[in-house]
Amino acid sequence: MKLAKIASLLLLAVSCGIATSNAQDLSGFFKGVNGAFVLYDLKNNRYLRYNEQRCRERFSPKSTFKIPNSLIGLETGVIRDAEFVIPWNREKYPPQPDWNQEPFIHWGKDQTLRSAFKYSVVWYYRELALRVGADRMKKYVSAFNYGNKDVSGRVDNFWLDNTLKISADDQVEFLKALYTGRLPVAKRTTEIVKDILVFEKTPAYTLSAKTGGGPIAEGIYIGWFVGYLEAQGNVYFFAINIEGASFAGIRDKRIELTKQILTALGHLPSGKQGDAEAPEQVSFPTQDGGIVYANLYGKGERGVVLAHGGRFNKESWEKQAQELVKAGFRVLAIDFRGRGQSRGPAQTNPNDDGVRFDVLAAVRYLRKTGAKTVSVVGASFGGGAAAEASIVTEPGEIDRLVLLAHSPIDKPKLMKGRKLFILTRDDANAAGLRLPSIREQYEKAPGPKELVILEGSAHAQFIFETDQGERLMREVLRFLSEP
Repeated sequence: MKLAKIASLLLLAVSCGIATSNAQDLSGFFKGVNGAFVLYDLKNNRYLRYNEQRCRERFSPKSTFKIPNSLIGLETGVIRDAEFVIPWNREKYPPQPDWNQEPFIHWGKDQTLRSAFKYSVVWYYRELALRVGADRMKKYVSAFNYGNKDVSGRVDNFWLDNTLKISADDQVEFLKALYTGRLPVAKRTTEIVKDILVFEKTPAYTLSAKTGGGPIAEGIYIGWFVGYLEAQGNVYFFAINIEGASFAGIRDKRIELTKQILTALGHLPSGKQGDAEAPEQVSFPTQDGGIVYANLYGKGERGVVLAHGGRFNKESWEKQAQELVKAGFRVLAIDFRGRGQSRGPAQTNPNDDGVRFDVLAAVRYLRKTGAKTVSVVGASFGGGAAAEASIVTEPGEIDRLVLLAHSPIDKPKLMKGRKLFILTRDDANAAGLRLPSIREQYEKAPGPKELVILEGSAHAQFIFETDQGERLMREVLRFLSEP
């Protein structure tokens, strides 16, 4: 059996052009996940696939169709360039209940092609498609040989309603044609779309990609992530699709899995991303019998714990963690119990009752591994957990608290350490504006303390994605760095 397994790995390595030492059984990345993955190595003209049958199966492209939609809009002259504005018509596209979360918080305003692509703004692309019209849309989708080429549905909806369908194999072939200039469009059109397609760029690599996701059946959501990686003098085209019971279940996973696979195959540079060190994955127990998994960044004697909000995970802090590392901090971004691999003592039914112990365990981990000072940055739900943790810590265990639109706690007057309360002026939930309750928490908390109010309505970590993001990061760095 072992010899057979080794032989199969060798065969995979040879057929896919991957060095034997890097041969991967990709099934390990898809445990408990129904999905497919295709990779094409341009320099070596080789494919690697996981779940070949599903790689050939066609599904709605969802927002990955924004790639050809952008090409068609530019080529027909409906839009001039990446900065072409389509005004938001509030009556035609009214705000929806989920527009208080990423990426939808950006939708309620005028958009350029660039911003609409970045934030996957559906209404912009509906308007674009209406202006292109059914006849021209059909012409170009057919010329692109895009999936099943069926645009018989409503012209502003066919890529969302399961009329148009495409496979992971099809996605890769389309991306290859785009990248190599083989699509029947002008070079200028191709270059504009390649520009807005850039997802991440570092000195070591450029990742160009588009997400897509939504329901394909009752209780089943598909999540796409398609694109290409330029690294180490080569280009790797990829397409992944996975299924989940909700959009939240596939939103981050599709990207995480892709990066994990590309890293494991040796294509996405690991260890260093530009000048930034990749995090070390660590875990440690909590005092109530749970276990916390976390990403550890940087070195030094000044520690910072990052405690995510309810809609986020430890990976969501990547950019902020790297900024803190540059400023000389050692950073520990945690997953709360019930998120990722972290769990509380009741493993079969994790809940948030003991989340303060997750923060406390992280603080003590940093202390035990050499940190002389430890601060905690907590967002929303994570901010409430951080505030509660400061109450049960020994004096001096937590030096500073950054409470980013934190969930109010029962006894704010018992919080320890220096405190920065920060939120946006118009941040609101179903009960109304958050500012009054957080101001009350601030007033009851003992000093030293600060309250900073930013402009806008974004909540907690979502602020980093707005025009207030840079100021928020400056305020956090200032507060944590002050003597």
